[in-house]
Amino acid sequence: MANKALGLIEVRGMLGAVLAADAALKAANVELLGNYSIRGGLTTVELLGDVAAVYAAVEAGVDSVKDMNLLISSHVIPRLDDQVERMLMKKDEVSNKDSEVDSLEEEENQLEDESTKEEHTENPPEVPEETELEEMKVVDLRSLAYKLNIETLTKKEIKYANKAELIRVLVKERMEDK
Repeated sequence: MANKALGLIEVRGMLGAVLAADAALKAANVELLGNYSIRGGLTTVELLGDVAAVYAAVEAGVDSVKDMNLLISSHVIPRLDDQVERMLMKKDEVSNKDSEVDSLEEEENQLEDESTKEEHTENPPEVPEETELEEMKVVDLRSLAYKLNIETLTKKEIKYANKAELIRVLVKERMEDK
């Protein structure tokens, strides 16, 4: 990636970041890697692309926020080293994984809601044998725990419990039912 460059525009607040990124992306063919906020409302906009395009984009971004007194600083790193680019892409992957985790949590919340609805409409199911529980997925174990309305764990504890803990509690529940 010998012709790649990294452009950084540091501004005050999200308003400055949006204005700078918008102007930069309209001015040149660059990729927006993201914006990162730190303490005090400082936000850095990261741009990646060809050297000339990044220089033009950073200049346009700087011009758009300079008059509003939102600019802190800007810098272009031409001929970006491959290792730095990998570091930046890794940071981007981490934020994508965070959004995947959020969607999984949302899915589990929906399962929890469905299971609480089912609790009121039918009798609680029987707890399977321990060998059957070990073959089940964690999501299914959580759903079963919600349906049984186990008193030893709160709904939040069920949501974050691992497989071993869920099996232990369900086996204990099975013993109490006998």
